[in-house]
Amino acid sequence: MAEKVLKLGLSREDGWSYFLRGDNVYRRKNSADLVSYFKSELVISGLEIEDDYWYFIDEDGDISRSKRPKNPTPD
Repeated sequence: MAEKVLKLGLSREDGWSYFLRGDNVYRRKNSADLVSYFKSELVISGLEIEDDYWYFIDEDGDISRSKRPKNPTPD
């Protein structure tokens, strides 16, 4: 079950992909060339990230998170 962390309400524009990298939200143009692939625009910076969660942009354009599964420890 996911919980909302930050209500951003990002309006996704056609031709753009939005993604999280570290504690920042970026967007980049959808294109086949490598130049546009590596040119990303910073949208939001400085999110508070905890290691025990996976963070993602949900369908409402908000930042949500879900608990990471625990790794079983070998005996």
